Amino acid sequence: MLVRSRIKPYLIFFGLIVLVAGGAYFWGLRSSMLKLEKQAEQSLVKAEKYESLAVKLNQEKNRCLEFLAKEEGNFAEFSYCQKLVEFIKQLDISLNNN
Repeated sequence: MLVRSRIKPYLIFFGLIVLVAGGAYFWGLRSSMLKLEKQAEQSLVKAEKYESLAVKLNQEKNRCLEFLAKEEGNFAEFSYCQKLVEFIKQLDISLNNN
């Protein structure tokens, strides 16, 4: 009985240490998971913005290609469309090389 009374405070102490360490570990794990989730959401938003930008650029490219095929219209629009199509071609080449 005397041995139990001496060991009991140590068991309680180590039990509390295990509980505190476990709680701290899971708290840290939870916070890192929340951080990863936030980063994933930001990446999804960026990807959606990129997709919408790519669609708009493709639409403008198609409009300019149609305009250039007509070979009529004002010079400013013709120059804009010509430069835009060249820019998009260069962009496609640089993206495909990476």
